[in-house]
Amino acid sequence: MELVSPIIEIVTRLVNWSTKHLNYLRALDTNFEKLEEEMAQLNEHKSDLNNKVIPEEARLKKRTNQVDGCREWKPKKIRWLNSYLKGDNFFRIDASVVVILRTAGVVTS
Repeated sequence: MELVSPIIEIVTRLVNWSTKHLNYLRALDTNFEKLEEEMAQLNEHKSDLNNKVIPEEARLKKRTNQVDGCREWKPKKIRWLNSYLKGDNFFRIDASVVVILRTAGVVTS
């Protein structure tokens, strides 16, 4: 009995850990689709802002903080994504997702 209880505890912890990570992998497609939708919305918003900013700059108006913030945001997020994909968390992302991101030009490596 003394030998059985530690083995049962180890098996229980292993099952809990693997279930957690399998659920993450199952949700990967859904999460990626949501990410693509959000990225499309952000790109549309960026395009709308650029369509407003370019004519205003032609009239010598100054950029707003929101526009300048968007310019700083994109490189930071891409650097974070690149470091995330190169780091220890790489095993969490399916190889096909990396290929899609590289094809889209989001990830460079």
